[in-house]
Amino acid sequence: MIRDGGLGCTRSTGSNPEKITDDAGVSRPRFAFFPCASYVGFGLAAGAIVKRAAADRLERGSPALILIRVGIMLLMMAGAYLWTEFGMGTTWSWMLCFGKTSLMVYWVHVMMVYGDLAKPFKRALSIPQTALATLLVMLAMVALAAARLWWQARRAAGRGMPRPYKNAV
Repeated sequence: MIRDGGLGCTRSTGSNPEKITDDAGVSRPRFAFFPCASYVGFGLAAGAIVKRAAADRLERGSPALILIRVGIMLLMMAGAYLWTEFGMGTTWSWMLCFGKTSLMVYWVHVMMVYGDLAKPFKRALSIPQTALATLLVMLAMVALAAARLWWQARRAAGRGMPRPYKNAV
């Protein structure tokens, strides 16, 4: 594993990332093409449905709007996968930090964005101010995730490995 200053946000380079062995001992490729390629077909079908929907029918809760949102999330997930597999290398990665602390990041961001802290700002920000607030929340969550992993690594290093019993056989 490449050292990252104790943050725990690096990828291990010791194993072969291209093959995974299942319970029967059969080596399979890590990314199966045909099951995952079905997302393209579903995306094309969803796009055809959305294209047929008129612009005035994209009201709150309409099926076309829901499909648009699902499509955006699928694109974001594909981007996250491509980043972690091919873009980040073995250095520090904010995506891995989020992956290792996702529950804490989710909880804190919900408390910040929907809690009492955001009440004075609700429906009061312009679009540029909202974009800036979104960027600040994202940077704060990256910093929180990195700090949490640094604290966990420091705490684990202070404990060390447990010592074996002196009289163990």
